[in-house]
Amino acid sequence: MPTSAIEPFFDLSPDLLGILDAGGEFVRVNASFQRDLGWSCDALTGRSFVSLIHDNDAAATASHLRDLTTGNGLAFNTLMRDALGGYRRVRWHVGRPNCDGQIFLVGRLADESRRASGPAHLAAQVLDEVATHITDFLWVRDAKTGTLLYLNDVWERITGHRINVGDHFQEFFKSTHPADVNQARAASERASLHGGYDEIVRAIDTTGTSRWMRVRTFPVQDASGEVYRVVGIAEDVTELKRAEEALRNSAQRFRSLIEHSSDLIVLVDAEARFTYLSPSFETTLGHRAEDWIGRSGFPLVWPDSVEATRQLHERTLASPGVAIPWQIRVLHADGTSRWLEGTSANHLHDPAIAAVVVNCRDVTERKRMETQSIQAQKMESIGRLAGGVAHDFNNLLTAIKGNMSLAMLEVKSSDPLYEYLISVDQATDSAASLTRQLLTFSRKQIISPKVINLNHVLGRVQKLLVRLIGEDIHLELFPASDLAQVRLDPNQAEQVLINLAVNARDAMPHGGRLTIGTENIDLDTKYARQHPYVQAGSYVMLTVTDTGVGMAEDVRAHLFEPFFTTKESGAGTGLGLSMVYGAVKQNGGHIEVDSEPGHGATFKIFLPAVEEPPDTTVDAVDATRPLGVETIVLVEDEQHVRTIASLMLRRQGYTVHTFPDGPSAIAAVEAMTGHLDLVITDVVMPRMNGKVLSERLLQLRPSIRVLYTSGYTADVIVHHGVLDEGVEFLSKPYSLELLARRVREVLDKPQP
Repeated sequence: MPTSAIEPFFDLSPDLLGILDAGGEFVRVNASFQRDLGWSCDALTGRSFVSLIHDNDAAATASHLRDLTTGNGLAFNTLMRDALGGYRRVRWHVGRPNCDGQIFLVGRLADESRRASGPAHLAAQVLDEVATHITDFLWVRDAKTGTLLYLNDVWERITGHRINVGDHFQEFFKSTHPADVNQARAASERASLHGGYDEIVRAIDTTGTSRWMRVRTFPVQDASGEVYRVVGIAEDVTELKRAEEALRNSAQRFRSLIEHSSDLIVLVDAEARFTYLSPSFETTLGHRAEDWIGRSGFPLVWPDSVEATRQLHERTLASPGVAIPWQIRVLHADGTSRWLEGTSANHLHDPAIAAVVVNCRDVTERKRMETQSIQAQKMESIGRLAGGVAHDFNNLLTAIKGNMSLAMLEVKSSDPLYEYLISVDQATDSAASLTRQLLTFSRKQIISPKVINLNHVLGRVQKLLVRLIGEDIHLELFPASDLAQVRLDPNQAEQVLINLAVNARDAMPHGGRLTIGTENIDLDTKYARQHPYVQAGSYVMLTVTDTGVGMAEDVRAHLFEPFFTTKESGAGTGLGLSMVYGAVKQNGGHIEVDSEPGHGATFKIFLPAVEEPPDTTVDAVDATRPLGVETIVLVEDEQHVRTIASLMLRRQGYTVHTFPDGPSAIAAVEAMTGHLDLVITDVVMPRMNGKVLSERLLQLRPSIRVLYTSGYTADVIVHHGVLDEGVEFLSKPYSLELLARRVREVLDKPQP
């Protein structure tokens, strides 16, 4: 056996390495025997191992060798005779692999008195130091027999399992993870034929914990080129594998977050070309991500937002690392627009990212709700203004209407002046109609709701609607057969239908089709969340659809504002749809408009359904002016109204005491001794409102009746425009006939 082939690990080993035959005689020893004990290989070849053992240890050593079984190893100490006749203490590790009964020896002197001589000994020391102190496991085995010829103690340090020189290399498989044994066996077979492999397998330590090992082997060839030794090195890469696994898990978590996030994550380069698009790109905008990689994002921006987006990109490039917030309107694949809100941060300077990072989300629904909320607040503000104007105007109209009523009583119908008075009176009625529409819009019109069926209202006004829209517009009605009831003032219901029909007629100057339908519908919580001020529940939906010119978005935004109109000057007041809006809102309803230029318009009105039978009572109309002789207390802060109301009441025969405010009326009533039948009081007055005044007067005169008047609603006698139960009310402006009739009705009503 050529010694040069195993020189690196056999002859230069600092340990005593030897091979005995089955009978215990030396077959081969390394140079350490001569270096440390003075025995040459030739001197020991064929000599008994036990013959060199001190007599005190010979019997035990012979017993150890006899008891040594195949595949096992043992360790013991002996005194070993050197070539000069002295003895040295040696620690032996012996093993009998399945190798023709041969015994392998590894010995190490127990003392430190090794002889140092020449470069070979220096090389052996270096090899010993390297093998002892490196953290990798080193071993040498016979390529054919698989016997381990050399190994350091790192395997035992790593796994806790001990393997000895002379053991078969398959001893490693006992501490190999069961799932990796076949892989390790296959690699070892390849190594026996070709010598080298590089595999990662798991070892199991004595605690049952897995350790990842990178195992590499290198062939050692003899002079003929045949592999007869395999040198191996195993590196514990457990921490590296754990770090790789943690990195993989982290990357997977990050990828999962990105891929399942509803937010849109985008990477773009300096030219705003997409380099990455998260899956939400397709769900948010409807475009396939792969179609846009490498393309500029500017074509996706809504036309009126392109310039602002370019400026944003330039600002982002100029501010590395700074997250810049923005809102941009973009184009959906279906041609509609979406609002995106997010941030852009320039990380082009970071090699790990090398992109502008864009993180954004779809806020279209939120923008729509914000717009609705702003619109509702604007309409509320306009409504308060309109209500205030109507209140003051109604006071003026009351004075005008009252004076006109008295004037016409003094002028004969044949007098030319009478015609002028009639014209003024009619103009006053028209003005009063305008104020009523303003009050309806502002939800300050006092109403008298009843449980009604919209189909019945639709039937009553059908003929009127046909006359209003004209012969060139075809009216189609689609009433639901099982329509639920709603609580609504019947007059308001008719006005809503009339105003919507008139609006549709004006949108179809060349004719068309007007469709009106009713149906029951349930609005769920999702719909309620998407529409501010809408309660989930059961509703009756009134749908009015025309085939007219339609409306642009800017027109729809102002559609229900009072005095807003697209008609030519003088062609309309702009109060029709505002009245519709106010009536619907006042009755707890909701209205939607869907329209585009050239595609007509659809108005959807949702009114809360009620489970009550319809009210069949009809208000009677009486044109008479009944007289009276009772005593009335009139409290009105507006002098013009107070004066004319007093004149009209006295004209009808009543005794009237007038007062400008509540405190003066109370003081006067306390001093009066006669009987008082009725107090007529304005609702909204300085110092004391009409409700408080009436309560104080009822304490003084419990039998007195109360009639409230006002130019608009006030919460002291109504709730959301609906009269409190039992409250008698007269709306301004009023005529002599209306005042006389309402006063008589209140006075003649039985006491509760």
